[in-house]
Amino acid sequence: MFNRIKKELFFKRLHLLKTNGEINGLILPFENEIYSVLDGIVWAGTPAGIYIKHLKPILPPMKCWDRSYVISMALPNCELVFGYCKDIEYQTGSKDSSWHYWVENQGWCYDPTMIKKIKKELYYQMHLPTNIHKQTRQELEANQDYQDALCGNFNRFGLLMNMWSIEAIAGLSNNQDLIDDLEKFKNRFNFDGPKIAEELQALTGGSNNY
Repeated sequence: MFNRIKKELFFKRLHLLKTNGEINGLILPFENEIYSVLDGIVWAGTPAGIYIKHLKPILPPMKCWDRSYVISMALPNCELVFGYCKDIEYQTGSKDSSWHYWVENQGWCYDPTMIKKIKKELYYQMHLPTNIHKQTRQELEANQDYQDALCGNFNRFGLLMNMWSIEAIAGLSNNQDLIDDLEKFKNRFNFDGPKIAEELQALTGGSNNY
């Protein structure tokens, strides 16, 4: 019973901290500049800006590392941060399952789940993270996949497959913002789906879905 009361009080406190943070400008949406940078990056065959801005609702749990990794690509002086968070521990009932990733930059924490930036002091008050580990942007850039993304190296056929799926999601959900962002991405990258599909068909002998 004591643990239940403690949990209830924690989440009431968390709600108050969030509400106060939103009222006082301590919790804000990501800057447009974040998406402007990510819109020029393809990560794992997916437009990075679209991945962060639009695809969170359809992703499976425990994608915070991947999403934080991508967010860090838009922040040259940031740190990728790992820690065990008290709110997740209460939600999952397990300390071992309470791990979380986020990005820190110039006194703000960029949370991949909330898709908001929160003042660092408030963020730590909200989540009470422990066992914190950090990687600098320079350390992240030592990874080849990170460098490939920043340099614009990606597999066109992998991108084609994911674009089919994203376009289907946009159509089924009638999400005009996503539809518009897809068109902007195609124009920016001169992405010609039918032409790439023809190349893929020639290589594999498969059907052309475009």
